[in-house]
Amino acid sequence: MVKSGTATVAAAGTPVALASVRTMAGWITIHADAANGTGTGYVYIGGIDPATKACAVTKGSTKTYVGHPILAGDWVSFRELGGPAYIDLSYIWIDADEDGYRITFNWGER
Repeated sequence: MVKSGTATVAAAGTPVALASVRTMAGWITIHADAANGTGTGYVYIGGIDPATKACAVTKGSTKTYVGHPILAGDWVSFRELGGPAYIDLSYIWIDADEDGYRITFNWGER
């Protein structure tokens, strides 16, 4: 079964999980909303840095990140590797360069 969801970064620098509880998926496709800025700011997708609890960290004038950066309108897809492995949506986090950046996602229930 295919399911859909959205997530919004209310405050840049404050990561948001795609699910608040354990949610197993066989695959997920994440799309950065076309309305996110003018194409200069990123949404960062991935796990969080255990030390800082952040997906994206600014050091001086350089942005570093944990995960995958995508611009408005871009997308990224993840799939399980097979066997007992799966994707847990509560372990996928997003962060953004600007407040209010949003993503939509489709995922296959496991």
